[in-house]
Amino acid sequence: MKQITTVLLIIAFLNVPIQRSYRGVVPLESTRKDVEELLGKPTDRYREIYNLRDEIVTVVYSTHGCTAAQTVEGWPIPPNEGWNVPADTVLFVRVTLRKQVPLKSLEIDLKTFKRIRGDADVPSHFKYVDEDAGFTIDLNGDGTFETVRGFTYGPSAKYNHLRCVESK
Repeated sequence: MKQITTVLLIIAFLNVPIQRSYRGVVPLESTRKDVEELLGKPTDRYREIYNLRDEIVTVVYSTHGCTAAQTVEGWPIPPNEGWNVPADTVLFVRVTLRKQVPLKSLEIDLKTFKRIRGDADVPSHFKYVDEDAGFTIDLNGDGTFETVRGFTYGPSAKYNHLRCVESK
């Protein structure tokens, strides 16, 4: 019964067929203010993590757009964020499910997804990626039975015009 409740909650959050946003948070449109109005202050402020009942949500925000991040001598050079958006704009939302669910139970149409290897060290880790939608399904499985570990909501292809020149 508990697993059925979890699956129903996930379906409710995702509004299957899959929405390309997390609870209305749209990468490159939504801001920190939007997220905090929806979810409150993060549980871990330094890493922007929300520990919710059924999932752990990590939000990645823009800090410097296309300009180079400030560097500190002796420290690694931070990577370019890749998107020409103001600071505190949502770049990605990563959702890790506390309890994995069978992929088939979500009834997701995978026609637009590419199946790629996840962690090289874990042979059963794969991802289904829809680059046009900016949506990734993170899973474990062998191709016959797959369980969803989580989701990543990123920028969809319609935002490619906002990519920094060196990121295109």
